[in-house]
Amino acid sequence: MRPYDHAGVSTPCTIWGDIIPVLALFAMVLSGCVAGDRSVVPGDSPNPNIQNGVAYDSGTVDLRGVRNVTVPNTTIVRRANRSNEGLIVMEKRLGVSGSPPTRVSIADHRKEMGCAYKREGDSLVLGTYGEYHVPGHGGASVRLVVYLPDGATVDKRAEPIRADSPAKKDDAPWHRLGSTPVDSTEASLVFPPAGGK
Repeated sequence: MRPYDHAGVSTPCTIWGDIIPVLALFAMVLSGCVAGDRSVVPGDSPNPNIQNGVAYDSGTVDLRGVRNVTVPNTTIVRRANRSNEGLIVMEKRLGVSGSPPTRVSIADHRKEMGCAYKREGDSLVLGTYGEYHVPGHGGASVRLVVYLPDGATVDKRAEPIRADSPAKKDDAPWHRLGSTPVDSTEASLVFPPAGGK
């Protein structure tokens, strides 16, 4: 597979290196047959009350009437032949330590993490929610790979877009993206290693 361009929008899919994982993801999303446990990769867990790891989900967003899409600065944008919708693949990562009073797991916390969207005229803004960081104890993060049609222009914000930040006056409402678990073996192919360049 060709390396991903982290600086901006990458070039269109090459025939075999990129299109096969993309088609596999589309097929899994459409079929809805992916078992939930196959979408989670367990991670190191410091005690029995913590189950760290990575979960993969995906969903689609309606792009009818949308000319521009604004995404968080860490988002990887790919082009695909999808005329009126965008496909969004989410990598939800939990990595915490300490001694929580109740069980903390990626399988449960993934339900409170993800992607949200809002319309601003003919623009669509994508943001993430459910992320946090506690110094010395880790936290949770969300990364996105977004597949858009060629006709949609893309803006990347220099700062993260947090869909769960307090709303400001006259803010457009956020809508959480509905999602389906995606097989981790296939989904991991579209994400570069965390922290990779």
